[in-house]
This record gives sequence, C-alpha cells and structure tokens, in this order.
Amino acid sequence: MFKIKHVIGLAAFGLAFATPAAARTYAFGGSPSTPWTLTVNGTNYLSLDHGWITSSGEHDRNNSNYLAGDFGTVQYNNWGVFDLSSFAGAVQSATLSLNAAGVSGNPVYRLFDTNATLAALDQTRGNGDLAGIALHNDLGSGSFYGSRQFSAADSNNIVSISLNGTALSRIQSAAGGQFALGGTVSQNVAAAVPEPSTWLMMLFGFGMIGYGMRTAKRRSDEKFETKIKNVTFGIA
Repeated sequence: MFKIKHVIGLAAFGLAFATPAAARTYAFGGSPSTPWTLTVNGTNYLSLDHGWITSSGEHDRNNSNYLAGDFGTVQYNNWGVFDLSSFAGAVQSATLSLNAAGVSGNPVYRLFDTNATLAALDQTRGNGDLAGIALHNDLGSGSFYGSRQFSAADSNNIVSISLNGTALSRIQSAAGGQFALGGTVSQNVAAAVPEPSTWLMMLFGFGMIGYGMRTAKRRSDEKFETKIKNVTFGIA
C-alpha cells in the first residue's frame, strides 16, 4: 500500500530541490587601499581611512579592504571617515565615489549614519567582540543616506552614490571636523525570484502534500463509516 509517509517523503524531496542554494552576495571584494572620495559642492575630500567589521565583531586594522556583504559564514559591513576640517559654507550637494572592486550577485548597497569615531572603527578586534558586533549593527542601520544596486558590470570600476538630504544635514553638522558613514549590502529581491524549474519543483512538492492529506482524510472517513455500519448492524 502507498503509505502517507511515502507521499510526504516525495514532497520533501521536491521542496528540497526547489530551495535555491545560498550564494555569496557582496561588493568591494578584494578592494584596493585607494581612498574613498566624498564630493561636497564640487570639492573632493578623500577618506582618512576605510574598512570593514564583521557580524561576529572582527576587524583587522592592517587590512585595507572594505568588503560589504555575505562572504563565507559572516556578514561584512563597511565604513569610511572623512576630514572636513577645511570645509565651510552651506552644503548643497554631496556624492560618495569608490571602487566597486569585486562584485558577486546583484547586491544593493545602502549607506547609513554612524556616530562611531575613527579610533573605534579602526581598532583590531577578535571574533565575538561585543563592541565590534554593536559597531557592525550600527553601520547597517539608522538614518539612511542613499543606495545603489551593483552588478558584475561594475567590477573594478569607480561608482558614485548621490547622498540625500539627511546626509547633507549630517555633513553640514560635521563641517570643521570628521564625517563618518557606514554601508551594508542586501541581495536584490528581483534577483532572488525562483527560476521556472524551481517553481515546478515547489508546485510538485505542495501538490504531493495536498494529495497525501486528501488520501489520509478519505481513509479516515471510510474507517468512520465502516465503524458506524458495524454498530448499526450489530457487527462486532
């Protein structure tokens, strides 16, 4: 007899194959030590430093990479700090430019504010460092400054991101001092839509589960009817 557990097993098999394999999604892989450029009102300001902090709190101040995204089993967020001591006047426009380096997937790079100092950001930290974990989370949240979607075509090219009004206000407040910002990467939602073959496997899996449930219900109803007949006609 074809058991319900066999049906469930087949369904699980179909759903397992329908689940897309996890892929690395990142930008700035193998990034150079070249400074980032913050252009304010047409004037360029080079970053004092830039870097990364992982979701496990790690950072190596001797590593000049500024990777952002999923790489291996951890998430990387990045940061850049600029010296605006020579800036004066009203901020009217601002753009961040940096080398995209290596790009994997179709990452969406988002910029946020941070109150962290350069000394705190560029401190070497080990795995599980609580302050490092807090910094990583801060770099990928808070006041939103702007975003850009990357593709393989951006690899090793200089890309620019226009900063919004929130960022302009923050730059204005930082005039005469230092301005820092953080970045994080997420996978493009459109790129995560399953392929047609994946949909077929998912439909197969759900269909088998539905078939199994209907079969189990029909057998249960048949057993109930048989029991009623037995009671009615006095059959032991």
